[in-house]
Amino acid sequence: MDTKKLRQKILDLAIHGKLVAQNPNDEPASELLKRINPKAEIISNSEQYENLPNGWCLTPMQTLCSLNDGKKQIGIERINLDVKYLRGEYNGKILTEGKYTPCNSLLILVDGENSGEVFRTTIDGYQGSTFKQLSINNEVNTDYILHIINLHRKMLRENKVGSAIPHLNKKIFKEIEIPLPPLAEQKRIVEAIDKWFALIDSIENNKADLETTIKQTKSKILDLAIHGKLVAQNPNDEPASELLKRINPKAEIISNSEQYENLPFDIPKNWCWCKVLNIGEVITGNTPSKDKIEYYSGSIPFFKPADLEQGIDTKYASDHLSELGFEQSRKLPANTILVTCIGATIGKTGIITVAGSCNQQINAIIPHPDVIHNFIYYVCVSDYMQNEIKSNASATTLPILNKGNFSNLLFPLPPLAEQKRIVEAIDKAFKYLDAIAESL
Repeated sequence: MDTKKLRQKILDLAIHGKLVAQNPNDEPASELLKRINPKAEIISNSEQYENLPNGWCLTPMQTLCSLNDGKKQIGIERINLDVKYLRGEYNGKILTEGKYTPCNSLLILVDGENSGEVFRTTIDGYQGSTFKQLSINNEVNTDYILHIINLHRKMLRENKVGSAIPHLNKKIFKEIEIPLPPLAEQKRIVEAIDKWFALIDSIENNKADLETTIKQTKSKILDLAIHGKLVAQNPNDEPASELLKRINPKAEIISNSEQYENLPFDIPKNWCWCKVLNIGEVITGNTPSKDKIEYYSGSIPFFKPADLEQGIDTKYASDHLSELGFEQSRKLPANTILVTCIGATIGKTGIITVAGSCNQQINAIIPHPDVIHNFIYYVCVSDYMQNEIKSNASATTLPILNKGNFSNLLFPLPPLAEQKRIVEAIDKAFKYLDAIAESL
């Protein structure tokens, strides 16, 4: 369910007189306007509002609202911006003068990308130049007008003026057409909107809770899988130690010893611990020279960390190499596992399902034919391996896990037949959980 669109639909019904019933005994909005201003403009022709209910009328925003600067105060006490000073950015500077704004005032942001957003103050304070006070005539329902402003936020964002710093287009704001119901109906509309929005809030909260549960369930499934507790062991399976000998006769089969006194966790008897370097070839990507334009704009995918958001089915790259550029890169076949090895997204993992290359922010594992690539992926995205990646990265402002340290991370290896059963079980469970998530 798209709750954002549902909110928009409710507001759209409201301003077209279709959310609540009309009461013929209500005072017409035209009489309300006469009280506000006998000369108030009533719009007779409108493309947006053609068939409003009887008793409604159209008037521009400026009839009902005004944008004010507030009363300027000079030489006020220096105060902390993030406590008392209201502005578009809370940067902790000190104020020496400002415009007094009492609690429960309405402020509209007039500078910046989010111009048109309205705030209600919860403390007495001083407003900065990025805000103006929004004054709504007390003859109309304030919340009804605020809902209409909210409905026009996208339009206000798309029609800002100014280049370096975008500003609210005040002319367009003042000319917004207000479909004005009788005051009594305004109140009924606001009550109905509040009721529907509360229900949507509940849906969104439940959706968020369910999404969290799905994420936790996936994490638990992976945890069971790498501990050998997701599927049953088969004593007839070739032990992982024999599999490892076949991959590399010199590979170290790790067990409790002085060097590995405390292994990460217990695994089944026919599994074994090994190092990442034993399950495939580990490669760190590189970037062909950007000065050589002939290296780029080809058809060969050049993967970067952001591309790994695609996860287990990573096939689209944000950049591409030419054949010449590919010759200067680290060539990776399809089904290579890519793991980000630097920065805030360290540990982000994907499997490329097409041949390509990657940049130096990624460590790649080209899996041995006797190790299932999807199993490697699932181990890499498990909480265990994600923690190992982060804890073994350099403890600096910019964490880095170099190829050597990555290659030596401990990897729980099951028999090949069990790897297949584990992958099938995970795929089946995740497909079911994803179907639930998509239905939300």
